[in-house]
Amino acid sequence: MSLYQNRQKSSANNHAKLILVLNNVSLPFGFALCIGTSMVANFRAVEVLPVHDLGAFLTFIGGLIYCAFQTVISFLMVNDGYVSARLSWIRFWITVTIMVSTVSMSLFGLWSFKLFNGTDQFHWKPSDGGYVQHVFSTGSEWLLVLALNSAVGTAINEIRTYCRVSSKLLKYDLITV
Repeated sequence: MSLYQNRQKSSANNHAKLILVLNNVSLPFGFALCIGTSMVANFRAVEVLPVHDLGAFLTFIGGLIYCAFQTVISFLMVNDGYVSARLSWIRFWITVTIMVSTVSMSLFGLWSFKLFNGTDQFHWKPSDGGYVQHVFSTGSEWLLVLALNSAVGTAINEIRTYCRVSSKLLKYDLITV
């Protein structure tokens, strides 16, 4: 029996059912993240603002919820040897950064538009009302994007591992869990 199969049996006894449930619950949020990212990329804010904003909402909120679930799953997988405690804590702090950036971006963004008195909302000037709040909102948005990309980057080794597993073994694991 291989080391992977031994780990699967150990995991099945510990948290495998809970991990499977959490993965299934997080899946729609991962889809929302992907669909939202596609909407943001395909519908420019200057042309179709409502669709672009809906895509941003799906990306950021879906990403936040998905990362929160994956962080919990990471902590559950530490005891089974799949994920290190260090990586779980890195994911935790990335998720906290995503949460703080989402709140900051939203609050400063709403505040800036409330104070805006310029003529072009896509090219703010320091003389426009709410300019400072707009800069904070934009900075938070870029930090949020960087954190979401970092969260995806932390899963590279796990993705490589699961890509090497045969489909027969994966089918077996899903049935026995």
